[in-house]
Amino acid sequence: MKRYFILLSLLLFLNLSAQKKVMDIFLGGTKVGYYVEEQTNVDSLIKIEEKNKMKFEIYGNDVEIFSNSISFYDKNWNIKKFFVGVNSKDISFFLNGYVQNDKLIIKTDLSGKEKTDILDVKGKKIIFNLESVDKKILKENLFTLNPLNIKLEKVDIKFLNDDTLTISGKRYTSSKYLFKSESSTFYLWFDDKNRCIKSSSDQGIEMVISDSVKEPTENFNILDYFKIEAEGNFRNIRKENYAKYIIEGIKDKDLSNFRQIHKKDTLEVFRKTINSEGFKDVKDSFYLLPDSSINSIAEKLFKDSKYDTLTFIKKSMEFVNKKLKKKVYSGLLTPPQILKNSYGDCTEHSQLFASLLLSKNVKVNVVSGLVFSEGQFFYHAWNNVFYKGKIYSVDPTFKQFEVDPSHIEISSGFPPQEVLLKNISGKIVIRRIK
Repeated sequence: MKRYFILLSLLLFLNLSAQKKVMDIFLGGTKVGYYVEEQTNVDSLIKIEEKNKMKFEIYGNDVEIFSNSISFYDKNWNIKKFFVGVNSKDISFFLNGYVQNDKLIIKTDLSGKEKTDILDVKGKKIIFNLESVDKKILKENLFTLNPLNIKLEKVDIKFLNDDTLTISGKRYTSSKYLFKSESSTFYLWFDDKNRCIKSSSDQGIEMVISDSVKEPTENFNILDYFKIEAEGNFRNIRKENYAKYIIEGIKDKDLSNFRQIHKKDTLEVFRKTINSEGFKDVKDSFYLLPDSSINSIAEKLFKDSKYDTLTFIKKSMEFVNKKLKKKVYSGLLTPPQILKNSYGDCTEHSQLFASLLLSKNVKVNVVSGLVFSEGQFFYHAWNNVFYKGKIYSVDPTFKQFEVDPSHIEISSGFPPQEVLLKNISGKIVIRRIK
C-alpha cells in the first residue's frame, strides 16, 4: 500500500509541475491549425512535448500535416536529446538526436533514407520551437535548428517595447522581442508569467495563445496566399527572349546573375545560354541522390542519346515532364520515391531531373523563384545545368530547355530554402515594361 501511495504522490507532483499551452496557427489571417506544448519537470530534466496540426486546400484537395516533438533539457536549458517527426499521407520525416561530448548527433530519416549529422553544441542553448522559449533564458547564447539543412543558426534577440494585447476578449500585459536567425525572423510577445503568448514570422505564420484545442472551421486555399500580382503584357511571354520588369517589394537582395540584371527596382531577364564559370554546384545532394532505379533509367536515356551528353540532358527533361503527372505535393521525397509515385509539382520535377543528371556526373543544381502562369506569378523551382563551360536553364515542369524570361530566379540549392523560409508573398508586385 505504501508503494502505491508514493507512486500516486509522484504522479500528482508531475501533474502539478506540468505547464500546458495551446496556440492557434494563422496564415494570411485565416486559422489553419493548432499547436500544443506541454512542459514537465522530470527528475533533473525539463521535458517539452509539442505537437501541431495544419490543414490546407490545394487544387480542391485537402492536405493535412502533423508534427510532434519531444525534447529533454537539463535545468540550465542544455539540450540532452530530442525526437522530431512530421507526417502527412505523402511524407514521413524524422529527426532523432542526442548530445555526447559536446557534440549533437542527429539521425535523419526522410521517407526511408537515413543519414547522420554531427554538430558542435559546446556553450550553445538549442531550442527547437521558439514558442517554447521561456523569457528567463533570453540572455543565453541561443540557437535554433534548421531542419531543412540540419544547421544550427544563431538567434539574435532584441527587446522592442512593452505592449498590451487583447486576445479573445482577454487583455495581456506583454513584452515584445525580435528574434532573428540566418533563415527567419520572428516577433514574440511574452506575458507577465514569462510565457510566449503570440508569435509572428516573416513567413506570414502567426501563432496566438488559446484556451483550448479547436479545429479550423474552414479550408484555406494555400495557393491564394502565394499569388503575386502581375501587371502589363504577358500574352506571348513563353515565346519571347527578353523581358524588363519593375519589381516592388524586393529591395535588399540583388537578383543579378548570368541571365538577370537587377538595378534598384528594375529587373531585366534574358532567355539565353551563357559561357560562364559562375555556376553554383549542389551543396547537399541528400535529397537528389540517385539509386539503382535512377541509374538504370539514366543509362538507358544516355544510350538512346547515342552517348551525347547534351542530347541526354534534353531527353532527361522530356522523360521527367512525361513521367510525372502534374500534382501539388506537400512534402519532400527522395528521387526513387518520386519515380515510384509518378506525380509531383515543380519541386519533384526538378529533383528527379537533377538526380538523373547526377547519375551521369553532369553538374546540376535546383533553383527557385517566380514564374508567370495563368495571369499571375507563382513560386516555382527549375534547374541550372553546367556543361562544357556553359550554363543552361532547364524547366522540366514546363518542358523548357532554356527557360522563358518570366522565370525570375531568387535562390539556388536544394531544398529551395529561401523560397520556403523567406516567404515574400503579398509584398511583391511585378509590372512588365518591355
